[in-house]
Amino acid sequence: MKDSKLNNILQNKESESAINPANDATILKFQEELDALKLEIKLKKEALRHVTNKTKLKENVYSDFYDFAPVGYFKLKNDGCIKDVNKYGAKMLGKTCSSIINSDFKHYLAPESQFKFTDFLKKAAKDTKNQSCEIQLSMKNESIKFVHLSCVYRENEEEFFFYLIDISKHKQIEENLQTLENEN
Repeated sequence: MKDSKLNNILQNKESESAINPANDATILKFQEELDALKLEIKLKKEALRHVTNKTKLKENVYSDFYDFAPVGYFKLKNDGCIKDVNKYGAKMLGKTCSSIINSDFKHYLAPESQFKFTDFLKKAAKDTKNQSCEIQLSMKNESIKFVHLSCVYRENEEEFFFYLIDISKHKQIEENLQTLENEN
């Protein structure tokens, strides 16, 4: 019953449009507008695809700068757990990035640097200016790595952003120079 009514309505519409040239003009106008909108959408999609590709290329460049910089970059949560790290930073700790995410940064510190580091974070959290200090990392092979740490606290994100630079060679040179001076 419903199908026959629908067919009757469609036949009436078809016969009206066949008889009435104004309906043909209206349909043609709508078709032209639809075609114009389709073209506009197609052009916008192409522009969006182009911008997306450019953005991905830039993202890759900055990702490479971040990951392959000769500096360890870290983000720490307020509690001292590692939120993010670049590849070099993980390498400085003798680990992979994924293995140290959410671990406490203090676990990688030499015992004599743990209090200094905790105190340093407290100071950095109170001051939005860049803070720096030197600490010692305890390595797997029980050696010590001297690092320069520079940090800023991002209050709105409630995280510490810092970088580490290995200064072990500089410390060794200083120690050698001191030894030479003492001998003379």
